[in-house]
Amino acid sequence: NWFSRFESRMLFWLVMWCKDEESWRPQLHSIAIVVCGLLQKPDEMLVRELMNQVVFNSEFLKSDNLMSHYMESINVSGSIPFSSSTGQTSETGIIATIEKSIRNIEGIKSTYLKKLLNDAVC
Repeated sequence: NWFSRFESRMLFWLVMWCKDEESWRPQLHSIAIVVCGLLQKPDEMLVRELMNQVVFNSEFLKSDNLMSHYMESINVSGSIPFSSSTGQTSETGIIATIEKSIRNIEGIKSTYLKKLLNDAVC
């Protein structure tokens, strides 16, 4: 909705203003992900900035507080191994998989930015 553009921009600036506060990082990370979806086509530079500064920022992702926040929200234990559709379980738990993904964060970030900004979804 074009009329919500300025409210979305206000949310962007609020997240950017609060991003250095350690105690708010889990909540700000969740909010930043939502705000990326609210920003519209003329504000694609804000989406890129939000993804660089918050969503894919390793400082936000390495926080144990952030991991426990997400694990609680999806009601999953970190020690539970993954299971496939065939019923076979993997030796790798969710925490190990997330940590491996964080090591590859730059590739994941570039994929998201290419897809999001090239498809003009924002």
